[in-house]
Amino acid sequence: RLRERLLREAQSAGILSHPNIVTIYDIAEENGMAYIFMEFVNGPPFEKMLKVDKTPDKETLLSIFRQTAAALDYAHKKGIVHRDIKPANIMIHEDGTAKITDFGVAKIMSQQMTLAGTMMGTPSYMSPEQVQSTDITGAADQFSLAVIAFETLTGEKPFAAEYMPTLLYKIVR
Repeated sequence: RLRERLLREAQSAGILSHPNIVTIYDIAEENGMAYIFMEFVNGPPFEKMLKVDKTPDKETLLSIFRQTAAALDYAHKKGIVHRDIKPANIMIHEDGTAKITDFGVAKIMSQQMTLAGTMMGTPSYMSPEQVQSTDITGAADQFSLAVIAFETLTGEKPFAAEYMPTLLYKIVR
């Protein structure tokens, strides 16, 4: 499964060329091990930036959201939905450039890449259609980015629960 996920990430991200998406250079397999060669982002994930005492200023935050939204728009126009947009998958280069990474659960819209009824993604950032395993479009990524914006601005996730079924119910309702 990990090999398939790696190959899927390379396939998805490999057809994307955008300044706010981590570039996939090559993929190789040797002695039963699969390797992916990708751009190095010299900076932390957005998740780490949110956990420090002093969060970034509003201009920096708006820039990160704008860049991420532009990259998602580009991917969606190419027929790719990321399906796991979360702070850990947005890298922030030391020059302030935001770059989306981890297209491992991405879905190319023209293909069925997961079994029907299978949820993919990180629960707190999932869209209602992901929870319900219905058709996934770019709106799912937009929903996840909105969850990140809400969390960044308020310090809390918009949907929280002690138990997974309760969390999923809140997202859907």
